[in-house]
Amino acid sequence: MQAKVLEKNGIVIVNLEGFIDVETAGPFKEACLKSFGSKDSKVVFNLEGLNFVGSNGILPFVESLHDIYDQNPEKINFCKVSSEFQKVFKASPLRDVEIFTDEKGAMAAHVNKQGQSAS
Repeated sequence: MQAKVLEKNGIVIVNLEGFIDVETAGPFKEACLKSFGSKDSKVVFNLEGLNFVGSNGILPFVESLHDIYDQNPEKINFCKVSSEFQKVFKASPLRDVEIFTDEKGAMAAHVNKQGQSAS
């Protein structure tokens, strides 16, 4: 699994690509928590390029996303989540996260949340 990180209009976009395996979940979680877990960063996880083979990497990966999400749930959005991952999310602690069809919608939701909190 690879993560390509970029920033657009003050929002961190994490494009995940490749295959999930048990070895990448831990380093992924640590890097995310170090980079933006404790900050006031708005983050969009784009899962369009992510795949899994078997189940050995799914649980650690979902647990990592859940731990990152728990740091600040209003600052994390997901987009382009395949139907397979949506099923995994629904059966996990991530069942209540907001999932958007595209990056633009996930980013717009952050802007809308920011506007609502400023009121």
